[in-house]
Amino acid sequence: MPLDKQFSVFVQNKVGSLAQLSRALAKANINIKALSIVDDLDWGIVRLVVDEPEKAKEIFHELGLMYGEGQVVTVQLGNHPGALADLADKLGKKKINIEQAFCTAAGEGSLIVLSTTDDKKASSVVG
Repeated sequence: MPLDKQFSVFVQNKVGSLAQLSRALAKANINIKALSIVDDLDWGIVRLVVDEPEKAKEIFHELGLMYGEGQVVTVQLGNHPGALADLADKLGKKKINIEQAFCTAAGEGSLIVLSTTDDKKASSVVG
């Protein structure tokens, strides 16, 4: 499975912030592959995996947004009971800990984004 870049973008926790960010990415023809939001009082942390990370960084700069970036593993799973358990078992047997994850399901499939103790090894284990 591919290794991807995940951004943690800090936005004000107010109406329209996500719309502004996602519209700017759309105008630059950048597709959002995965997204998660966590709020912290006045600020939100938008975690994004996009198809054009270098272009996305330019957009963050243009909007004056602070961000961090890290490596993650994105995995296509089936959308059925036990799919996540099977993945977690595979990684656990190789002594790889899942430190952060978010996922979504649609139709027959699902996408999970993982940050692990060894993303390269995890990528080869689940690939």
